[in-house]
Amino acid sequence: MKIGICLFGILIMFGSDVARANYFPSGLNSTFDFSMETPFDEYVKATRKMVEKARVDLNDTNRDRVVQANTPFELIPKQRPIQNGILLIHGLSDSPYQMKDLATHFLSKGFLVRTILLPGHGTVPGDMLEVTWEAWAKATEYGVHGFSGLVDNLYLGGFSTGGELAIYMCLKGYDIKGLFLFAPVTKIKTKTAWFSTTFAAPDWLLKQDEKDFARYDSLASNAVAQVYQLTVEVDRLIETKKNLVVPVFIALSDDDITVSSEHTMALFHTLFSSDENKMVVYCSNPAKYQPDPSGKVIFKDSRIPDDRIVSFSHLSIIVSPDDPHYGKKGDYVYSPHPWLKQNSNGISKDQIFYGELTGSLKKKHYMQRLAYNPYFNEMTGLIDQFLANIRN
Repeated sequence: MKIGICLFGILIMFGSDVARANYFPSGLNSTFDFSMETPFDEYVKATRKMVEKARVDLNDTNRDRVVQANTPFELIPKQRPIQNGILLIHGLSDSPYQMKDLATHFLSKGFLVRTILLPGHGTVPGDMLEVTWEAWAKATEYGVHGFSGLVDNLYLGGFSTGGELAIYMCLKGYDIKGLFLFAPVTKIKTKTAWFSTTFAAPDWLLKQDEKDFARYDSLASNAVAQVYQLTVEVDRLIETKKNLVVPVFIALSDDDITVSSEHTMALFHTLFSSDENKMVVYCSNPAKYQPDPSGKVIFKDSRIPDDRIVSFSHLSIIVSPDDPHYGKKGDYVYSPHPWLKQNSNGISKDQIFYGELTGSLKKKHYMQRLAYNPYFNEMTGLIDQFLANIRN
């Protein structure tokens, strides 16, 4: 591992401009150095201390909220004995915060729920300059290993990059009862993702002020390169494994601009062979799909005119409308239009549309990226049906 630049030195170099420290490695969070035998509560405590030490945006007002959002957590059901456990794995640039709505639902169904923090995440974007996909895989392996002897059945749930890591664990032969994949990165949407792996790639594909306490706004080339290399390794394993019998539930948006939903939909039919498999596809043009005679695939119209929702984004799949940050009344705003961020130019709220930020939609509407799933409760209902089927 490269030697990270310590935050103390950065702060001296740049004085009070702590924001610049975001773009350098903290030296604390680019590898996964825990033993597989480390008790989960010790892992959580150590990671919390690391997050608190590495973040440069903490103050007396936001400290608890920010640190908690980026720290792994465990939810323990009251019911005994505990038969089922699930490890939830967040996506690229994200944090355990994004998994909390799903975690709450699985807890209500009697699951022992755990999340992990993937190395490079939850601290400063600069930590993504040195991270590797192998470190993410090691963290995921630790999460899986920690359930040994605690539950009879272990499930994996992954969003985006976390979904690909969940598939990787299954392909590596871990005993998994069922998979939950939400907008998984089985293939990166852009055709130039490979460029991020070359020496010609800049350090940063996107360098922005860090406004979101629960995910990075900036994107390092290495982060994309590591996701790309993870997908290459998963594809290699698929060639040797050919199919997975583990039942899978998939939810994704047909309009996703981040990952290739088409590739995931193809894998649903070619890689996963269980009769209990289920997939829900949110699409702004459901008429282009023929109904699935097997009943395994549900096509759901993602257009909700009354709420000016024109499609579902990559970010929206796993978040409840009630989420205080990303939800319907949340404080999160992601828009390509400066006036939305500045609340200026006399644009009223009823002129703003929500969805994925495709080129055609940005030309047609004043767009804000949808950050929650209006049908979250319906989706969790489908998850419950899926669970009932595979338990019988």
